[in-house]
Amino acid sequence: MLANEVHGGGLGNLNQKFYDIGNGSDYGTGLHDVTKGNNDFNGKTGFRAGRGYDQVTGWGSVKGSGLSRMLGS
Repeated sequence: MLANEVHGGGLGNLNQKFYDIGNGSDYGTGLHDVTKGNNDFNGKTGFRAGRGYDQVTGWGSVKGSGLSRMLGS
């Protein structure tokens, strides 16, 4: 992973770090929040994308260099 290279080694379990980033005020530095769309399929209603974490896109898409810096802090 890029973050391992940038920070000179393994970063360990990142689950809590992702939640901290996702719920923090600097969210937009490391992640792009996808707020429109859904995962409806074949006439079946699925989930809707929305602000923050959602069942369609999770935390959104990654902004590589920004997220890498945030993971090492």
